[in-house]
Amino acid sequence: MRRTPRFVLKMMFASTCLLLGTGLLLSEAGCSKSPGAPDTMEPPPSVRSAPVRAGSLKRRVRSIGTIHSVEEIRILARLSGKLGTLPIPEGGAVARGDLLAEIASPETGARQERVYQERGRAEIEAAFLCRQADQDEALGRAQAITMQKVDASREACRAAGKAVAAAGASLQEQSILAGNKRERAPFPGIVLRWVAQPGENVMPGQPLLWLGGHDLEVRVQVPENDLVKGIVPNLPVELLFPDGTRQHGTVRTISPESVGPARTAEVRISLKKPAGATWGHGMSVEVDFVLEETARVWIVPSVAVHTSDAGSHVFIVSRGALVRREVFPKLTVPPETALTGRLTEMDRVVTDRHLQLHDGLPVWVAPSAEMTP
Repeated sequence: MRRTPRFVLKMMFASTCLLLGTGLLLSEAGCSKSPGAPDTMEPPPSVRSAPVRAGSLKRRVRSIGTIHSVEEIRILARLSGKLGTLPIPEGGAVARGDLLAEIASPETGARQERVYQERGRAEIEAAFLCRQADQDEALGRAQAITMQKVDASREACRAAGKAVAAAGASLQEQSILAGNKRERAPFPGIVLRWVAQPGENVMPGQPLLWLGGHDLEVRVQVPENDLVKGIVPNLPVELLFPDGTRQHGTVRTISPESVGPARTAEVRISLKKPAGATWGHGMSVEVDFVLEETARVWIVPSVAVHTSDAGSHVFIVSRGALVRREVFPKLTVPPETALTGRLTEMDRVVTDRHLQLHDGLPVWVAPSAEMTP
């Protein structure tokens, strides 16, 4: 039997020891590590946040109104004829008694002249008959004529006097009608719009122009479903004009019935026009009816408020962890809620609702638009 050389045995022994040592090291490393343990620690969850701001919150109904004069009337033609002139242009101011329109009516002038002549003839006839009655009365006293003749002359004189009075009344009537050729302003104001044009033939009752007073108001057609939300007389409103200026006002009147297919009621709001204002009649105005308002409160997104039977709270982020703060909601106007509580304008409230949030939870706040410099 051939013997194995000694140096070969030494090499085999060294290889066996090396393999056994490596196996022991691997076994120790495997035993020191818990099954399923992560290689590194999990990062804290990311949350979105929003700033807390101080201010006021309003529940409102927004609509569109139009500027009108409180007093607006149509000036109507009172006789037929041709519209001769409209001396005041649209937008022009007038004083009480200023001439607004004049109608040329030759027929009216002709009738007035005819009645004038008829009155003159009646006066001549009355004078003659009354002189004749005086003469007949003298003859009657002298028994030169019968008393029947005297009475007839006296009645003819009285009838002639009544004819003169009737002719005078007709002349006065025609004078009044002739005065209707000129339409004058019944109050100081502004000519809003011409309805007829100079040279146009007009009839009695036909509109000539619109006249409005200097006192202004805003008229809003409000649907029924908005009206029942709380729009009542004396309700405060905020007005935004086309030139960007704002004004506060109040509801003055509300029409007692809804009309039209849209079932709207007319709401009128008192208005004052400051000096230098560029807006005026017929312009549109944004109208906010302020139904409810809270002032000097904290405003946060409604999604940040957690409410339960125990009350309401929000979570703010402080030093990388959540802090629960009790709050007291006052008014919610989506997407915001007004509340009171121990908050500051430096706080940010968490707006995520899909996480299981609790006091002390480490979090990482995701950057938002207002946080980006």
